[in-house]
Amino acid sequence: MSEGLQLIIWICKFLLVGVCAVLYRIGGWMNKAFRRFLMPVVYISGCALISLWKGNYSNWLWLSLPILIGTLCMGYSNNQGQGLRKRFIMGLLLCLTFLNFAFISGKWVLYEWHCVLSVASMVIFGILNPFNSAVEEETMIATMSLIMPVMMI
Repeated sequence: MSEGLQLIIWICKFLLVGVCAVLYRIGGWMNKAFRRFLMPVVYISGCALISLWKGNYSNWLWLSLPILIGTLCMGYSNNQGQGLRKRFIMGLLLCLTFLNFAFISGKWVLYEWHCVLSVASMVIFGILNPFNSAVEEETMIATMSLIMPVMMI
């Protein structure tokens, strides 16, 4: 595969993460279905298309779709003082969601970083909220949680 084609694939990966981060954010603003259903379908479909393009497609990629939808349907509000616990569990579930990507690709170092980024962004950005707005917080959580799995394929 030429370097030019590899660059185009990387651009597609970053565009996929960007589009999905926007859908995640819209789901926190207008309609939860964008976050819980549309974003996972777009993300996993994009990963499948990229892996087809690269020639390393596996049907096992699709295992992440129902797990991701289930994880995002959990919710993580702090209404009853359970926000930290909920966000930590959600970060762990995001780790579990993409375990199959590590098995498929063998890229365990990227998977480890995925786990660190998912749990840390969910807990730190969600609880401490170092950003000025919910737009930045939610977009960053989505970006950090989705960047490594697509890089594994």
